Amino acid sequence: HVVRAYLAPRVNDRIDETTHFEWSRPDIAALRRWTALRLGWSEAEATSQLGLVLERYNTVLAEPRQQQLSAFFASTRPVVQRVDSARLANAMARLRGEKVVEKPPVSRKKK
Repeated sequence: HVVRAYLAPRVNDRIDETTHFEWSRPDIAALRRWTALRLGWSEAEATSQLGLVLERYNTVLAEPRQQQLSAFFASTRPVVQRVDSARLANAMARLRGEKVVEKPPVSRKKK
C-alpha cells in the first residue's frame, strides 16, 4: 500500500482562493494546552519552550523567503579568469567601473 501511495498519490489538485496554503502565527494558547495534555508540561515549561518557537518564527519572518543555492557554499577566494582578448578585458573593466585607457587602432593595411 505504501509503495502504491508513493507512486500514485491522491492529491487535491484544485487550486482556488479557498485552498491556498498560508503561514500564520502559531496559536500559543492552543499549543500550551496541547503540551500540557499530551506532554505533561507545566505552564512554566510550556512558556519557556514555546518562547523559543516564537523567537525562531520571528527570526524566519525577518529572513528572505528562500536563499539562493550559492548561499550554502562558502567561497574562500574570488574567482579570477584570465582574459586573452584586450577588447573583452576593456569591456569587463568598464562593467566593473574601472577607467580604461583606449589605444589607437592598429592599421592592418599593407603598404
